Amino acid sequence: MEIKLQSLLSAVPIGVVAIGAIMSYGSLQAQASENAEDIASINEQVDDIEDDVNELQRQASKTEVQLDNAVSDIDHIRNDTKEILNLLQRRPTQ
Repeated sequence: MEIKLQSLLSAVPIGVVAIGAIMSYGSLQAQASENAEDIASINEQVDDIEDDVNELQRQASKTEVQLDNAVSDIDHIRNDTKEILNLLQRRPTQ
């Protein structure tokens, strides 16, 4: 009986290691699943951010064109104003 008890006691560390390995595998599997979900969520966020950046770039381009048009209009108004002032200066006073 003593031999069986000693054999049983020597198998306990192997059992503990096996149970620990199984638990570790389960824990790693759960973490891997959670990481995969996190990666999918982050990929969605990146796609949303890319869409936002593209929209902001389109708006910036549109604003730049509007600004260029406004500057051109101001130049025309400035030139017209100078011409009007020159004509008024040449006109004889009554």
